[in-house]
Amino acid sequence: MKTNHSRSLRCYLLKEDNHWVAVCIDLSLAAQADLSHKAVEKLESMIKTYIEEARTIHKAYANQLLSRKAPLSQVLTFYQIALRSFFRKLRHDSLNQQRDHTFFETFPNQIA
Repeated sequence: MKTNHSRSLRCYLLKEDNHWVAVCIDLSLAAQADLSHKAVEKLESMIKTYIEEARTIHKAYANQLLSRKAPLSQVLTFYQIALRSFFRKLRHDSLNQQRDHTFFETFPNQIA
């Protein structure tokens, strides 16, 4: 039986050297590209593929795969970026989206 419940996946975008890195801390997935929106697009595609693949295996194993967490350092980076973004927003920083920031992706909570 399928459910319509959804879960938010915590993600962040970070510029490293000459490229952008998009990370999903709830599935421990990462993608990189030269442009920020391309890194996000790649991560979104990876998330979709990962979830589709997880749905093809036994439910117990799928739930285990879909609960895979990133290392603590990446979780802390997510919250550090979220805090910086919050303060930029308070200052009405017009360059906010051109910098490191957090974002959320969603997917159905339970496996059919």
